[in-house]
Amino acid sequence: MNKTSDKTIVRHEMNNKKTEGIQREEAVDGGNVEQGEQEITEEDLREELVWLAGQMRGAKNPKKIRELLVSTINILAQISESTLAVRSSGLTLTVCDLLVQYDNIDIKALCRSVLALIAGREGETAKESCWHGTFAMLIEMIHSVDEGVSNQAESGFQSIIRKSQEALKTLAQSTILLTASQAVISESVAIHVKSNLLSVVNQIKLKELEDLLDSIIDAGLAQQGNDQNIALFIRVVDDITEAIRSITFKNPFVVSNIMSTLIPRKLINLVRRMNILNKTKSVYIRTLGNLIYVSTVPHRDLLIVEGILEVLAPNLYNTNNEVSLQTQSIVFFLVRTGIKRQPVNQSSFTILQPHPYLLELKRCGIINKLFEFGLQRTGGKESDSQAAIMIGWLYGGAALPKEMQSIVTNQLHQEIKTNTQNTSNINYALQALAGLAMAQANHSNITANDFLKVINNIIKGRNIDIKKCALDI
Repeated sequence: MNKTSDKTIVRHEMNNKKTEGIQREEAVDGGNVEQGEQEITEEDLREELVWLAGQMRGAKNPKKIRELLVSTINILAQISESTLAVRSSGLTLTVCDLLVQYDNIDIKALCRSVLALIAGREGETAKESCWHGTFAMLIEMIHSVDEGVSNQAESGFQSIIRKSQEALKTLAQSTILLTASQAVISESVAIHVKSNLLSVVNQIKLKELEDLLDSIIDAGLAQQGNDQNIALFIRVVDDITEAIRSITFKNPFVVSNIMSTLIPRKLINLVRRMNILNKTKSVYIRTLGNLIYVSTVPHRDLLIVEGILEVLAPNLYNTNNEVSLQTQSIVFFLVRTGIKRQPVNQSSFTILQPHPYLLELKRCGIINKLFEFGLQRTGGKESDSQAAIMIGWLYGGAALPKEMQSIVTNQLHQEIKTNTQNTSNINYALQALAGLAMAQANHSNITANDFLKVINNIIKGRNIDIKKCALDI
């Protein structure tokens, strides 16, 4: 064991107690402290600090805690170098917790002094102490009754998490997260404090998840045909995507936080890699769907910029039926919600603006797949009508491409004529035709085969919603 470079004076005032076989003596007269000069080893120092940290964690009396902190300062003040003993004693984490947990001004001041003494040395111990101390003081500020101060501290914490890998690594060893999590569920903590603490905790978890995704993607790109390695890689991908799917399911708050990170981009890249390996599973698509379904419009648009449509396109008619259906559901949702963003003026055929996702869906090949696989190859299945409805919605106010005109409108006619049980699909088909009717180039196909008679019969019917859609045509 290495010895410290200086001879130090060790002050024992521990009430005549023993710890791990070390006898600690208390000054008899209460004012005079027994002193003895001796050379202290790393192990002696570690045991002393471990004992002090343990006593602090167990103490309930503020006076006792103050005495223990003073004893700690006395020892640290006489050590000229950063030592492994300080780093391994658990002292820093204990003092950080005390700083956050206690409102006592004296205890807080003494805790800061201890952290400053540790941080004043050189080496890894000092660096870690600086980070731990910073975390503790920011968490302390988040607990402020002043909401503005609390919000600023939360913002500062978030900035550190995003920008410093070293800070995040140190934070992984800290007990501050546990302290913050306990405060979140405490009834005595103010609402704004809980909100800011929860935000910090979630951001840390997301940053760790982001780094994990990086590692997984790098590992996946390194696979070169080794079946055993690829199988292991796929199992890891399954686990990580299932974890993301679980925390994002119908949870706009978590999704909003995730969208402020690089997780969506990395997740999309991961699914792209699985597409290349021909190993795409429904859990990957469901996870992407969770991000789409509860995102805000700007976040949804960001996912499209990041390439989500490109990784969905190959799976639209995947041989795995579950993957295919999950993908079709996401595309249906995007097309359906996009209609609501199209300005409409019923007095003109030219005012309806293009569907917001029309160009992107064309560019990545999804519209062609809907037409080729959904209408030309399936032959009368339910996916025929879904494909026709989506294409009709996408080209609302615009002329259908010539090769699609008769096939799409005929399929929409069939849906309205024959699917008498599914009123939702009838409504969707009528809405699609109403949008197409706003472009004169589509009129001849819409009115073909005496379809206007079918519309007249619907108008005479009892279903008010369907009648309204028919009148729009």
